[in-house]
Amino acid sequence: MTMRWDPFGDFATMRGLTNRLFNDVSPRAARVTAYSPFPFDLYEAGDEYVLRAAIPGINPEQLELTARQNVLTLSGTRSLYPAEEAKGFTWHARGLAEGEFRMSVALPAAVEGGQAQASYEAGMLTVRLPKIEAVKVKKIAIATPSEQLAAAAAD
Repeated sequence: MTMRWDPFGDFATMRGLTNRLFNDVSPRAARVTAYSPFPFDLYEAGDEYVLRAAIPGINPEQLELTARQNVLTLSGTRSLYPAEEAKGFTWHARGLAEGEFRMSVALPAAVEGGQAQASYEAGMLTVRLPKIEAVKVKKIAIATPSEQLAAAAAD
C-alpha cells in the first residue's frame, strides 16, 4: 500500500496548534497583562484589587502611583550605583535595570483612586485599590412568604 505525501499536511497541524494556543488563552487574563520592567501580580480580593510588584533597591519616595479611570500607573527612578563609581567598573553582566521607568496596568473595573493604599516592604510594593460602589457585589435578601405577610401587616 502506498501513502500519498501531502506537502501541506504539516502546515495544517501547525495551524491547528496555533489556533488552539490562541483560543485557550482566556480574554480576562489577556486584558490585565501588561509589559512591566518588574514582575507583578494583579488579583481581586473581595471588594478590592491588589497589585503586588517586586521592585528591589528603590527608595519609596522615588515612586509615583496614580489611578485614573481603570488604569493604575506606576513610575519612578531607580539608581543602584553612584554614576561616578559605576564608570570605574568592568561590567561582565547587567541584569538590574536602572533609570526611569513607567508601567501602566489596565484594571478589570473602576476603582476609588482616592481611597487606595500602598505600602513598600522588603522590595515588594503592595497597592490596594477599592472597587467603586457600583461594581461591588451586593447580596440580595430573599423574603419568605411569612416575612412578606409581616411586612404587609406592618404597613
